[in-house]
Amino acid sequence: VEENMNNVLILAGGLGSRLRSLHLGVSKPLAPIGNRSFLEWQIQYLHSYGFSNFILAISKSSLDIRDKLRYIFPQRIKVRYSVDPIPIGTGTAVVRALPYMSKTFFVINGDTMFSFDPRLVLRQHEYTKALATVAVVRKKNNGRYSNVVFNQMKKVLDLSSAKTNGTGYVSSGVLVVEKSVFKGYTLHHGYSLKKDILSKVVSHGKMYAQPIHGKFWDIGTPNSYRYFKKIKR
Repeated sequence: VEENMNNVLILAGGLGSRLRSLHLGVSKPLAPIGNRSFLEWQIQYLHSYGFSNFILAISKSSLDIRDKLRYIFPQRIKVRYSVDPIPIGTGTAVVRALPYMSKTFFVINGDTMFSFDPRLVLRQHEYTKALATVAVVRKKNNGRYSNVVFNQMKKVLDLSSAKTNGTGYVSSGVLVVEKSVFKGYTLHHGYSLKKDILSKVVSHGKMYAQPIHGKFWDIGTPNSYRYFKKIKR
């Protein structure tokens, strides 16, 4: 991966309230999977494709992530932190992390794991000269995910179409974005990355989808966490 594209921002500052019933005692991205935390699986997987610069967007309520990961990774994997005073919104978390980011960078959810080469998304992004490109996976939707609608040119028309129980393309939580997208947004507002920022990129016709033949898993609910734990033993 070229140096200027090597920055991955992992959004890991949420409250993880849906996993509270499991009493994990750690922030959601640290949820144990076998002998590693979820974040370690994620970072090692990305490193296997040549990524080595990681910025973790955390909040004051998830500082245990910094403590836990401090001495785990070898020197060739660089992990830095951007800390929100409170979990204020995914868009604002990205804005706060911008000083660390390259002109083009990846944004990945801290509770999502996938089984495809993320560089495919980057290639598509460069080819279309998009401002943002999202990796989408065809999935039988159980009503948990909103569908991403795009045309034959792969231009995104709707980022959060109504949740349905049919099969459709859903976001895998892997996004490539241009730094310029965040110009003008301040830290004083709680922005949602999808609703407030990316929806504008869609309305300007500058967001594309990259359909991926692969899987993604998230650990956002007790059931999905238990399932991922089972397959990743």
